[in-house]
Amino acid sequence: MALIAVSTNGRALEFIEYPLNCDREIVLMAVKQDGRALRYADPSLRKDREIVTVAVNQNVDAVEYADESINIDSLIMSKEIIEDGNNHQGVISSIPFGHLLPRTVYKEYHRKDKNILLLTIKYNPREFSLANDVFKRDREFVLLALQRNGLILQYVDISLKKDREIVLKAVLQNGKSLKFADLILREDREIVTGAVKQNGKALCYAIESLKKDREIVLLAASQNGLAFEYADVSLRNDRLFVLTVVKLQGVALKYASDELKRDIEIVSESVRQDKRASSYAKIEEFEILRQ
Repeated sequence: MALIAVSTNGRALEFIEYPLNCDREIVLMAVKQDGRALRYADPSLRKDREIVTVAVNQNVDAVEYADESINIDSLIMSKEIIEDGNNHQGVISSIPFGHLLPRTVYKEYHRKDKNILLLTIKYNPREFSLANDVFKRDREFVLLALQRNGLILQYVDISLKKDREIVLKAVLQNGKSLKFADLILREDREIVTGAVKQNGKALCYAIESLKKDREIVLLAASQNGLAFEYADVSLRNDRLFVLTVVKLQGVALKYASDELKRDIEIVSESVRQDKRASSYAKIEEFEILRQ
C-alpha cells in the first residue's frame, strides 16, 4: 500500500511511519514522483547519493533536504545557468524539469563558486554583488569576469576601480562601465575613447574637458547619434562640427543648437542620413516630412 501511495503522490511519504519510511524502494519511488519528498525520508537515506540525485533531478528544491555529507557542488554544477525572464536574475535550473534552485541555497553556492559566478554575471552584473569579498579583490579573477560583463566593475573592490588595466578591460566590454571607474581614470583619454567606441552614450560619464574633445565626441556620436546630447555646448553650437556629425548620424540634430536646427544645409544633411531627423528641424520646409 505504501509503495502505491507514494507512486501517485510522493509527499505521502510524510504519513508513512517507521520502518517503511526507511525502506529504500519506497523512498526512491517517492522522490521519483516528487523530489521534495526527500524531506520526509529517514536521515540515513538523505545520505544516499542515488536517492538525492533522483530527488534533485525531479525537483531541485530537494537540495535543501540532502545530508551535508552529499557533495552538492557536483549536483549543482550539472545544472544550467539560465536567465529568469521575470527579473533577469541568473538562476540555476534543472534542465529536464525547469525548477529553480531556492534563492537562499543559490546565494550560498554563488558566493563561493567561481564557475557559477562567471556564468551568472553574463546575464546580470548584479550577481557579482553576491560574490565573496575575496573574489571582489582578486585581480586575476576580476579580469576574467570582466570578459563576461564589464558592468561588474560596479561591484569590485574600490582599489580595482583605480586599476587602469581593469577599467580599460571593463569599458571595452561595456562602455557604460565607465560610470563606475575612479574619477582619475575617467580623465584618461584612451579609456574614454574605448568606452565611447563601444557605447557612444558612455560620453555621459567622461569628465567635462573630454566632452569638448572633437575626436572623442565624433566617435561617440558616430556610434550613437543621441550621444551628442553629452557633448559640450560649444560643439553643439559649432556649425562645421555639427554638419560633420549629422552626416554620420542624422538624429544627432536633436541636440544641435536651435540656431543650427534652422540651418537648411545641416537639416538637409540630417534628413538625408536619417528621415527621423526631420522631427527636430525648426524650419517650415520640413514640416511635411514630420507628418
